[in-house]
Amino acid sequence: MPKLTAAPLVTTALTNDAYADLPCAYLVLGHDRILPKVYQEGMVDAQSEKTGTFKMYHCRAGHAAHLSWTKGMVEAVMDFGEGLAA
Repeated sequence: MPKLTAAPLVTTALTNDAYADLPCAYLVLGHDRILPKVYQEGMVDAQSEKTGTFKMYHCRAGHAAHLSWTKGMVEAVMDFGEGLAA
């Protein structure tokens, strides 16, 4: 992926693939009107084929789950972190 960069303002190509080197999780937002659930799951499936399985979490929140689903977000992050420590 020679054109993949860390952010739109950073034009230097990435030299490593963190998805392949680190455990990954994804929170599927069931009521996201910006990125529909099917699109989110497709992104994760496509990346998983290249680098391995993601731990999947689901919620009924919209695009800003950190604002509307705070307790669930914290629980998901804690669950993922505890799984890394095991």
